Amino acid sequence: MTTVRIPVWSKLTRPQRILLVVVVVLVVGYGLALGGARSTDGSAADRPSGLVGWLGDRLAGTNDADRADLSAPCLRSDTQLDVAGTCTLTVAAVDGSAMRSVRMRTDAPLVVQATTPGGDTVVSSELAAGDDLSVSVDSTGGDIGLRCRADTCTVTLLTGS
Repeated sequence: MTTVRIPVWSKLTRPQRILLVVVVVLVVGYGLALGGARSTDGSAADRPSGLVGWLGDRLAGTNDADRADLSAPCLRSDTQLDVAGTCTLTVAAVDGSAMRSVRMRTDAPLVVQATTPGGDTVVSSELAAGDDLSVSVDSTGGDIGLRCRADTCTVTLLTGS
């Protein structure tokens, strides 16, 4: 059996060896985190890949709200809202402490307002035609205000799809 000797290693003190191992682990981890994070059009990747994407798939995010928990006077079908002026999408309360997401896409300019989960701060977002939005709702439920900036807006619910 051949023994491989690294001449520098034997000259390092124990704290220096530990530091060197930590630096090597960080450099390798950084490389794994960046691995595959390329985009063919020169822009940033839409979704992280490599180690960061894998961790995100395992640890991140909230579950979609159940469509049965959604109600609104402008709800035309299981997947569409027809907003003429304003409409309030209500997300029912559920047992437990789960965060849920209501994902939607609009075909016209739309303003969406909702209360932050677990708080009382109202946030709003202006969407252009074709934009997607995800609104987080905690287990207490809540209202999501929709205000169409055109004559009518068709909002497609992506939640649960």
